Amino acid sequence: MNGFNNGEFTIYVNSERFYTDEEIGDNVRKTVSFALSRGPAEIILVYEKFNSPGYEDLNAVVDYFEVRGTALSARGCYPCRVGFSGLGADECESCPMNTYYDSTVGDCVNCGENEWAPDGSTSKDACKEKRPCQEHDYQGRFGSCINGERSKSYSWILPKTCDDEDGDVLPPMEHGLECAKCNSGHYHAVINQAINETVCAPCEDGTYMPDDEYEELQCLTCYQGGYAPRAHNTTVWTE
Repeated sequence: MNGFNNGEFTIYVNSERFYTDEEIGDNVRKTVSFALSRGPAEIILVYEKFNSPGYEDLNAVVDYFEVRGTALSARGCYPCRVGFSGLGADECESCPMNTYYDSTVGDCVNCGENEWAPDGSTSKDACKEKRPCQEHDYQGRFGSCINGERSKSYSWILPKTCDDEDGDVLPPMEHGLECAKCNSGHYHAVINQAINETVCAPCEDGTYMPDDEYEELQCLTCYQGGYAPRAHNTTVWTE
């Protein structure tokens, strides 16, 4: 809770570690799917909790566990625990965002005009009033570099839980901005020669780009007797 990881959730298949989640703690429902080989399989779910002072009561909850496949057969028809289904369904559906499941009509119903709800909501209580949009509700994305310039467009961060009619609106697209400097070991790769469009791309194997020459359009070939080890380099933090 509040950014605190209260444990580690691991799935073992035939004694081999198959999946590990080290970010339990934000009350977020997660769905994990994986394929099994033919034949018998032993699946073990392990939750190791961190008993730090003040967090002794935190737990991880497995909502359901399902094994599906064409070779399996259904032994019964059961009511949906979450969501809804139509006649002849083999799985239950969830209501999309800004709607909730209304058992009286057996379908998803829209929240109010100025309300929002997360996907999978099962009652009207999940609909909450939207607050006025603010600057932190949208994000900017840069386009590729064309003739030494690039554009920046803005979009709402999803899920959108704010009202832009009673708050900030999306800024207009910006044009003619200076192209970004590439990270160390990257160069300006031409992806469309007709309009001189470039993007930052890592140097190929056996080539490198010195930190003081990041504006070059071609990486340098490593000299004989030396080597150019590849690594993840992040030196630009302005994007």
